Parts: sequence; structure tokens; C-alpha cells
Amino acid sequence: MTSPDDRFAEQLRAARDGDRKALDGLLTQLEHRFRVDAERRVGTALRGRTRVSDILQDAYVEVVRSLAGFDGSTEGEFFTWVTKIIENAARRQHRHLTAQKRKPPSGTTEWNALTAAVMRRVTSPLSDLQRAEDAELIVMAIRDLREDHQVAIEQLVLLERPIGEVAEALGRSEAATRMLLSRARAALTARIDQLYRERSGL
Repeated sequence: MTSPDDRFAEQLRAARDGDRKALDGLLTQLEHRFRVDAERRVGTALRGRTRVSDILQDAYVEVVRSLAGFDGSTEGEFFTWVTKIIENAARRQHRHLTAQKRKPPSGTTEWNALTAAVMRRVTSPLSDLQRAEDAELIVMAIRDLREDHQVAIEQLVLLERPIGEVAEALGRSEAATRMLLSRARAALTARIDQLYRERSGL
């Protein structure tokens, strides 16, 4: 009979070989423990200024990039390795937020943040990573939107401002602003699809 340790090692080997479903399973299995670790590392310095899910997402991107170089085989070794990556992700976030106090974010930083917000639809630990592989394409798609669509996505998706505030700033009714956001999302989806097809030669 296969032991849990053997099953974990087998799943880890599959993940190393590029099986995204296997890696997703490993991360899902330990998701609660990773979240607790990330919340502890956020502490008072970052609490209220960033999301634990953002730190985890950054860490998971690094996990995918570095998994081939991980030479452990047990759940404990894998957990320790990932939590080290989470620690580094939290440190980077702290440095980033500290730098923001000293100078305004660059255009690239703003677009990256907007892209992350648009992509953030978490259903499993790796659900965003698949989208993250096409982050450059999404940035291009957002930049191609007309100005009012960009504003709607930035204000309501990235900054998460109340619909009433945004409607007032735009001189629109709340219903019209909701419709604007709906059309902006549809335009973004269509542009992403178009760019993907062009990139794929379809």
C-alpha cells in the first residue's frame, strides 16, 4: 500500500516534470499552511497596505520558475522551501512599498499593478500563474483600450473605489458607470483574444 509520503514524492516528481495539475495539487494541499505563514510575515509593516494573496501569488510564480532546481522529496522539505520563497516575496513587497513612499510609482509599475488586479481571479493556487505567463500581452491589451475604458478598469478594478465615487468623478450615473465597466471588461477580453490569436498565428 502506498504511503502518504510516497504519494507526495510521486506527485512532486510529476510537478518537476512539468505537470501543472500535480503542482497545483501540492500547493492546494498546503495552501492553508502557506497562507498562515504569509500572514505572519506580513506583520504590522505591511498589514493594510498589501494582500496576503498578492504575496502568495508572487511566491507561486517563483515556485514554478525554480521547481526544477528543488532537490527535496518530502512534504516537510517542500514546505520549508516554499516558505522561504514566501519570506523573500514579503521582503520584496516591503521594499517596494517603502520605495513608493519616496517616489511616485513609474508607469511600468502602475501597469504591472493594474495587470495583476485584472488577472486576479483566484480559483486555485496556479490559476493566476497561467494568466501571468501572458502578462505582457495583457498590458498591451489594456493600453489599447480607449481612455474611458482604461479609467473604469483602473478605478474600479485596481483601486477598488466605490461605484458611487467613480460615477460622480466621471459625471455619470451609477448605472451608466457599471455599464461602462462591463463594456471595458468586454473590450479588454476581446483585445486579449485578438492579440493572443495574432501571437499564435491563428
